[in-house]
Amino acid sequence: FIFGQSLQGDPRLFIINVFLMVLLSVTLFSALLKKEKQDLFLLLMIGMILGTLFRSLSTFLQVLMDPNEYDKLQGKLFASFSNVDVSLLVLVIPIVIVLVILFLQASPKLDVLHLGNEQAINLGINVNRFRKYMLLLVSIAVALATALIGPITFLGFIVANVTYQWMNTYQHKYLFLSGALLSILFLVAGQFLVEQVFKMNTTLSVVIEFSGGLYFVWKLMKQKGGQI
Repeated sequence: FIFGQSLQGDPRLFIINVFLMVLLSVTLFSALLKKEKQDLFLLLMIGMILGTLFRSLSTFLQVLMDPNEYDKLQGKLFASFSNVDVSLLVLVIPIVIVLVILFLQASPKLDVLHLGNEQAINLGINVNRFRKYMLLLVSIAVALATALIGPITFLGFIVANVTYQWMNTYQHKYLFLSGALLSILFLVAGQFLVEQVFKMNTTLSVVIEFSGGLYFVWKLMKQKGGQI
């Protein structure tokens, strides 16, 4: 229920879904970021591992169901833009607008944070509090997207890294815009592959996760000094 299927009809179920995902993510990174050496890369790794674990448990429970009901449920559990409940957009769009404004307001502090934690602290930024605040905003944004269309693992990881590599700037107001455009590009390209190359024999989430998994392994090897 709470790990990624699109919810139809009742806005209350949508709100509960978003609230539970935000609560779990906040609890997770609050526990991991208590140490002095805060490792966001470790947080990303644990989040993906837990996501895989929960999806595996969900799949195991689904196979115990009636085969016909399982086929219907499985079709709804994959990320899909065609199954979006448009009635929920009335609720989602105002929240997204507020999130965009908050992200833009925080962009100058993010620019300063690029200088390093010590420099940011010297310039008057409470790094720990600001980092948790940004993670909360990100959690809300991801929860909204996941509850609306379903889970697409690795998309944010790919977009963030490619944006930083391709954009010759550290001003986050431009990085946010570039990241949004890249996300649209990746999703359209992924949907094109699903429809024209794989002839609808796979799903968009599978294409994105496969590409993201390859990119993630490449980043790990590159960070450790391996040669691709």
